[in-house]
Amino acid sequence: MKIGIIGAGNLGSTFAKIFSEKHQIILYDINVQLITAIHARKENMRYLPGVRLGKNILSTTDLSLMKDCAVIIFAVPSAAVVAVARKLRLYYSHQYIISASKGLSVDGLVLTDVIEHELHCKPHKVIALSGPCIAYELARHKPTVVMLGGSIRTLHKMKHELETNNFFFNLTTDKQGIQLLGFYKNIIALLVGVCEGLGLGHNFESSLVSKAYSRFYYLNTGKNIHRHTFIGPAGLGDLYVTAVSPHSRNRTFGFLLGKGMSSEAAIKKIGQTVEGYDTLKLLSVLKKSHIDHQLTKTLMQIIDGRVTRVQIKGLLLDYLNS
Repeated sequence: MKIGIIGAGNLGSTFAKIFSEKHQIILYDINVQLITAIHARKENMRYLPGVRLGKNILSTTDLSLMKDCAVIIFAVPSAAVVAVARKLRLYYSHQYIISASKGLSVDGLVLTDVIEHELHCKPHKVIALSGPCIAYELARHKPTVVMLGGSIRTLHKMKHELETNNFFFNLTTDKQGIQLLGFYKNIIALLVGVCEGLGLGHNFESSLVSKAYSRFYYLNTGKNIHRHTFIGPAGLGDLYVTAVSPHSRNRTFGFLLGKGMSSEAAIKKIGQTVEGYDTLKLLSVLKKSHIDHQLTKTLMQIIDGRVTRVQIKGLLLDYLNS
């Protein structure tokens, strides 16, 4: 099968490496310099240094090559999904789409809804992928289990074609639920990072995580997210790895804030998109009933940089005891 991957960041490049074991890969990115370097070295020195990408991968800046692919994977920051989908519309001819991007649109929609709208395609053609996906580990053949969400018949087809000896899929019809949890765990991971930066201890971190996760559970279970999704790979699994992994950008961002660094300086130091930061800014203006607005307000006060480290501890205590 020919698989197109849009986005040559660390996750997109990792997917290219994983799926090139069985398939031909077209790896697209808008960054000419990045694609030229990948083509010359067969390695993504910027986002995935030290990992050989393999010979079945064609890196390109020509989006029209996606028209010959059977499956197209979105692996771009959530803020870029609308623009990418609109460009892809010209070359879309009923291919299966897998969205691995984690975030929300400016209207608060999950990204599969955005893709379906922009490509004018049927919902069963669009699948969500979410779960423990730290690229650094996946690219080095460390095993994981992730969730695919969508139409069951389509999911079984994708599982059969894409599953490898180290990359496994669980299947669910809760396409919206795994995406909502996929963006929200970034916020909680940021919260954990702040606690670590302040040196508040694992007991306090655990107390805050259970508070934030249980609130999201009670706001959403039976309404927007299936109960089982909260304890699956896309729920508890993704939350755990994003909160504890040293390769988690959201956790690292929170840690740098806790150490007293400004948001702008932390983003610059990390050098990649921090989805939790972008999501928080979005949620601060969206009035969605399924969001814990006290948590987002607390974190926005920390991100704005107008409070001291002592005041941050007070804000977190206030949230915990609310």
